[in-house]
Amino acid sequence: PGKEHDLQLNVGAHVRYAIPFGAADRSEWIYGPGLVVVDQNLSWSDFFNPGWGLDLEVDLFFSNRNKTPGVNYGVMFMLQTDEFGGQRINGIGNNSVKADDLTMNSILVGGKVLQSLGGGGFYADGHIAIGAVHYLGVDGTFTGAFTQFRDEIFEDTWTFASQFRGHVGYRAGPVGFVFGLGFRIQAPPGEGSRVSFDSGAFWTFDLELGVELGF
Repeated sequence: PGKEHDLQLNVGAHVRYAIPFGAADRSEWIYGPGLVVVDQNLSWSDFFNPGWGLDLEVDLFFSNRNKTPGVNYGVMFMLQTDEFGGQRINGIGNNSVKADDLTMNSILVGGKVLQSLGGGGFYADGHIAIGAVHYLGVDGTFTGAFTQFRDEIFEDTWTFASQFRGHVGYRAGPVGFVFGLGFRIQAPPGEGSRVSFDSGAFWTFDLELGVELGF
């Protein structure tokens, strides 16, 4: 008898619109020896606009040939990058801070499930992944009533990342086209040496389009 299980390779590329949220600072933003820059809670969306990203994904499925339609389980590996435009934050009095853009890159591994939806080529998938995210350092322009200077807001940081994402798609032969939604929950970037934050997790809500190729 033939084997009941086969290995299937799937590779994909996805473009993403990512909306940051979560608590960037849950208290007062302190600069240097005790200067209060902003006296209110700040979200990551106060620092950064929604941005665009790209990922490359490789999946290895352990398929069951006897199920049509069926459920395939596998493992995934992903490299991704995102860029978020910096925003201006108005502080106390005439103070303001304009953050530079944030670039972050991540590497993730996880588990993935794929469900065929009937025999017409439609399918759905989902994955849970963990890994590491690299935030490149972010400087900013500090502006007061009589002065303006540049300094580091967030330092270059490697830290923990997690991701939860699902797609619906249509496959024509080996090529699939997908639309997906997802969340990322990441540890925040480290604060600059002369600023003090009380940051929570860096969250993103993601909308995604992609193309995939199965072998």
